[in-house]
Amino acid sequence: MQQLIQDLRYAVRGLIKKPGFTFIAVMTLALGIGANSAIFSVVNGILLRSLPLPDSQSLYAVHTGAAAFNRYDGPLSYPEYLDVVQQTRSFQSIGAWVDNDANLSDGVKPERAMLRIALPSLLPTLGVEPVRGRNFLPEETTKGREHVALITYGLWQRRFSGDENVIGKSVYLDNVDYQIVGILPRDFQFEAPVDVWVPLATTDPEINVRNAHFLRVIARLRPGVTDKSVAVDLDAVSKYESDNFPAMFPPTFGFAFRARPYLDDIVGDIRLPLYVLLAAVGFVLLIACTNVANLLLAKAAPRQREIALRTALGARRHHLLRQLLTESMLLAIVAGGIGVLLATWGTSALVALSPESLPRAREIGFDWRVLTFTGVVALTTGIVFGLVPAIWGPRVDLSDALKEGGSRGSTGRGGRLRKMLVVTEVALSLVLLVGAGLMLRSFSSLRSVNPGFRTDHALTLRVSLPV
Repeated sequence: MQQLIQDLRYAVRGLIKKPGFTFIAVMTLALGIGANSAIFSVVNGILLRSLPLPDSQSLYAVHTGAAAFNRYDGPLSYPEYLDVVQQTRSFQSIGAWVDNDANLSDGVKPERAMLRIALPSLLPTLGVEPVRGRNFLPEETTKGREHVALITYGLWQRRFSGDENVIGKSVYLDNVDYQIVGILPRDFQFEAPVDVWVPLATTDPEINVRNAHFLRVIARLRPGVTDKSVAVDLDAVSKYESDNFPAMFPPTFGFAFRARPYLDDIVGDIRLPLYVLLAAVGFVLLIACTNVANLLLAKAAPRQREIALRTALGARRHHLLRQLLTESMLLAIVAGGIGVLLATWGTSALVALSPESLPRAREIGFDWRVLTFTGVVALTTGIVFGLVPAIWGPRVDLSDALKEGGSRGSTGRGGRLRKMLVVTEVALSLVLLVGAGLMLRSFSSLRSVNPGFRTDHALTLRVSLPV
């Protein structure tokens, strides 16, 4: 420990004596580490972090589709939902919902509220219970008895000031009276943000049209059930639909039900682009490492006389190696600290600039995984860029290095290493440049696609009218 403290003191003094070198090396590494941490925080928030639901790994989204269209991401009709519930054994519970909006009023200023029209089985399937009040009752899906509502915690605080006696009060949705029966948990997140949940009236004749596909369906697997068992179950239901309703579901269309993990359903096709982006910033970090390694080699060349002197005085090679690696690790630790600050700012900027369609954008942020990743990257970086100079540095010819001016003439091996690092740097930069060029070309091609109509001076709007 005493030797490590001495090495640290010596490294600090050496870095302070060369502030220009220290600043360039630290900032180069900090930018690379910060970029990697920022992108990893996005990957972590979208792909790696578990969904904020109990046992989310057992949640599966159920869709319908057809081989003729090569798509299996459509919603179900209510009769199809009932067939899946009654004819499958792989799921312990299945919920369904559809989102809508309505004018909300309660005697104060009205507002446009987002609605989630759901079956009573949805919350139990998600493993969530109201923090106050109760869930919908099965009989409240009957037409005329569905005028009850669950409100979100945010609406409870914003609209009702957290009134403890809000259960039993009324809200008006499109001028229809709904009685509040429960309040959802504060941290409950599921799909798009909504304000009010109301039950789906399953006795409405319009709901029971077999080819009226509008319901999103989510199911929870029974313990021990495999994906293969789920596929067999759903294939049987698909055959039932085609056999009994061939006019709606022609067998030649390849109609089928499909289920996939709910997380995969949310992130969709964004998984590969995010991993490609993470690999790209990894290349940037490698370029930064080779750059700093080159700087350290250049810095080590004039120190050959010092290294030779210490060797002649009895310093062993592993002592010199440890000293040089200590300097590298110190640079990496300082750069990692600055990189965390840059990554915090960069993550906020990425979230602010992300499109609304980016899944799980609200869950992107710093947590223990990101901090662990940053620490591992910083330490690995210190070893990577410090290893070559540390190995090469102690390999000096004592007689040449101790001669007058020997430090200027004994840099042949170091010069060759620096040239190799420059070649590596240029190669990595070329790979990134080509990749960026291809991405820009693809983006330009997408923007130049003719949509089939004039887009200039065109506006879009959405109008929702009460039934």
